[in-house]
Amino acid sequence: MSRIAERNAARERDLLLGQREIIRDITERQRAEDELDRRVRQQAVVAEMGLRALRGDGLQALFVETVASVAAALDVELCALMEAQPEDGTLKMRAGAGPWKEGAVGNTTLPSTSGFMGFNAMSAKEPVVVADLASETRFLPCPFLLEHGIVSGVSVRIQGRGAVYGVLGAHSRSRRDYGRGHLNFLKSIANVLAAAIERERDEAELRCQREQLQSLSRKLIEAQEAEWRAIARELHDDFGQVLTAIRLNLQRSGSDPSESIQLVDQAIGRMRDLAHDLRPSILDDLGLSAALRWYVAREAKRAGLEARLDVADLPRLPATLETTCFRLVQEALTNIARHAQARQVQVELAGRDRSLFLTVRDDGKGFDARAALGRTVQGHSQGLLGMKERVSLVGGELEIDSAPGHGTSVHARLPVQDEANSVFFGMPAAAIEAGLAEENLQLERATQAKSDSLSPQALVQSLLAGGGS
Repeated sequence: MSRIAERNAARERDLLLGQREIIRDITERQRAEDELDRRVRQQAVVAEMGLRALRGDGLQALFVETVASVAAALDVELCALMEAQPEDGTLKMRAGAGPWKEGAVGNTTLPSTSGFMGFNAMSAKEPVVVADLASETRFLPCPFLLEHGIVSGVSVRIQGRGAVYGVLGAHSRSRRDYGRGHLNFLKSIANVLAAAIERERDEAELRCQREQLQSLSRKLIEAQEAEWRAIARELHDDFGQVLTAIRLNLQRSGSDPSESIQLVDQAIGRMRDLAHDLRPSILDDLGLSAALRWYVAREAKRAGLEARLDVADLPRLPATLETTCFRLVQEALTNIARHAQARQVQVELAGRDRSLFLTVRDDGKGFDARAALGRTVQGHSQGLLGMKERVSLVGGELEIDSAPGHGTSVHARLPVQDEANSVFFGMPAAAIEAGLAEENLQLERATQAKSDSLSPQALVQSLLAGGGS
């Protein structure tokens, strides 16, 4: 009997062990199915958020839908999207899902400086998991989250192009374990948000540039028409009267040529002023360095400014580059004379590293440069927009550094595309000086010959000869 009982007991033990293995297999299979189902749901959420981002319904609508979907997918009570505020080192709640306190969304700001939870989340490349917020030692526990009964959670930064946009956080009022699948899901959502934010910013920048271009085009047409009217008025009022007086003198027998010479002198003076205002011939004849020295000295004297020049002797550069650099100085000095209330102006020009470096600095009252550039869409500050566009057209960079009460500095870097001049900038100083001396000598000879042909005596003799033929 004892043997039979032992065999029965062993059979029962084997049967019980088999049942346990079956139950374990079923449990493991159920867990695998649940995990697979969870991943499918999470992937569906990522895909849906991607489609919503592409629809372009606006970032705020995307943020609201995202936090609701993340809270449901991770089965947490609260979820929040925080936007970084670099100007004051805080995070502002842009969207929230769950029982946040009334008015929290859109108004709550949390510190993101060193030592705080926000800083830790924005600095970490991987999601930050908090098992027990109250006992956290890596950073100061967030009082705002503790007030909402948060115990555990996970936060991931939203990495934009060159800067962190903010933080996406999922929070629970109980202890939770967040596996690799949860973390990967949250990172995928953060990547979708980052792409949508960058796309929105790029589109906004493109719209702004298009509006600025349209505004600048209108202003250019208006300026062109105004310039033509001014030239027509000058030709009619000044040169027409002078030429009429010269004609009468030549027709009068026994007239004194000195009076005609004086009238020609006046006409030449007005013609030169008009030509210099349109485009100074010295820029074409002697190059950028000489033109800047002449122009800055003339305009500083007109405006009562003390001018300081540090303009390097440079070889002849492509006409587009010389014109761009000259117009930048022209616009900067015009703005200084009109608005800056400055006493001193400093102009620096140097060539190195295959680029031209230009700086125009004044000690005037300064202005809010960012705000001024923002007003260009409404048709204001077109001079600044024109400077920016000119530099952009030659592939350069422009920086305007100004603040109320601190003067203004305009910095421009203009790349030298011409291969010969690029090599010239890398030559030894002695070779540069010799080349410049020879070039300047040739230019002075050409300018003197041109000046002789435009002398008042030569013009009067030509008129007299024409009248007697």
